[in-house]
Amino acid sequence: MTQPILSFAQLPNEILTHISYFVQNPYSLSLSSKNLTCCVNENYNQKIKEIFKIMTGEFASQSNRKIVQNIHEMKLQGNLVPTRMFKILYFLLKDHLKPSDLDASLNDLKGDLTRKALAMAKRVKEIDDENLEKVWPRVQNELVVQNCPLAKTVSFNSADQIRRWLDRYGVFLIYVKTLDFSDLDITFLPEEIKLYATDLKKLIMFNTSRTMKISLEALYKLFPPKDDDIVHIIMT
Repeated sequence: MTQPILSFAQLPNEILTHISYFVQNPYSLSLSSKNLTCCVNENYNQKIKEIFKIMTGEFASQSNRKIVQNIHEMKLQGNLVPTRMFKILYFLLKDHLKPSDLDASLNDLKGDLTRKALAMAKRVKEIDDENLEKVWPRVQNELVVQNCPLAKTVSFNSADQIRRWLDRYGVFLIYVKTLDFSDLDITFLPEEIKLYATDLKKLIMFNTSRTMKISLEALYKLFPPKDDDIVHIIMT
């Protein structure tokens, strides 16, 4: 004979997740049962920890790390319950994606919020990699102009290969003064540009505002003035 469930804490995680998913307002959940609210929040807290671990590990990228950091900062500033954190995570991930990225494969995972969030985080990492792969030929061309001997012989097939090269030879980007990323279909400026091109004077980005998910003002904040010497950024 099946034993009766005496506490919400005995419910499987999948059931707790579905309960919370279909309750749009967490406050409504608390009105029905404080015990159920506690169990659901604890369930989401565990899921958030698992997702953050993957987003900063296997799916680590500049955007995923920033999303995790932003949510941690929000939590420190106020009483952010896990169910609310999960919704914020979803919308931050969604904001990094194009409509075409939210395809039928995500709709198939509608009832599984953890797998859906991880699928989105994986795509965010892929987009960050694509951004670096798109700008690299322009960076490499500038290195050639600056007579960097290593730049003439390298050829890469992936963002990981570019990053490994930068780990060893990124110091040569100090000679890069101007970068032109005009007409590139990128969403964010790769963090490697700020990290290695430390003496950059001009950044040209004509016809990129349509795809860029960061404003001109935010770009300027990435390059704070050094001894009254600022990076001139042109973006349209």
